[in-house]
Amino acid sequence: MSKLFSPMRLTSKYTLNNRLAVAPMTTTQSNPDGTVSQKETAWLERLAKDGYGIVISCAASISIDSVAFENQLSAGSDEMLEGLTGLANGLKKHDSINLIQLCHAGSRAIKAQPRSASSYLLPQIPDFVPPLELSTDQIAGIVNDFASACERVAKAGFSGIEFHGANGYLFTQFFSKMTNLRQDEYGGSVANRA
Repeated sequence: MSKLFSPMRLTSKYTLNNRLAVAPMTTTQSNPDGTVSQKETAWLERLAKDGYGIVISCAASISIDSVAFENQLSAGSDEMLEGLTGLANGLKKHDSINLIQLCHAGSRAIKAQPRSASSYLLPQIPDFVPPLELSTDQIAGIVNDFASACERVAKAGFSGIEFHGANGYLFTQFFSKMTNLRQDEYGGSVANRA
């Protein structure tokens, strides 16, 4: 139990004050355009102030095509940078390691035509709309969107990022044999799907 509240060195740059972490939670507290709201800032700053070693934001979209839920935080354009910078600066005051979780909804996108590793059916889900299969050029575009979001988050001053790889979003849609029916370099073997 004593280790729980003791520091832990992560890298030459970062040391955790303790081993307590706030996991990312979907709060739907951002503004409708994805900018950081005062409510969300107050929530995350309160968690940092409470003394957690790591605070991880909710899933942030990487583009307008990747939005998974209403009022989702976004790191998808330079217009988000001012709010993200303000949030990062507010969190730094409390000496926690601060991460943003980045996410692409894939077939669960709500603001664009749902796209995924493949087109597939999920008959157990009422009113499920089969996504369109992503082309290799579109996959490259998503990789670039993730890279741009990472650069934005770093520029804003966050300690790092976490990729959202669960809950049926795009990463799991690529990894699952149920939703990835591709026959190219992104399908078939575990290595290709990953």
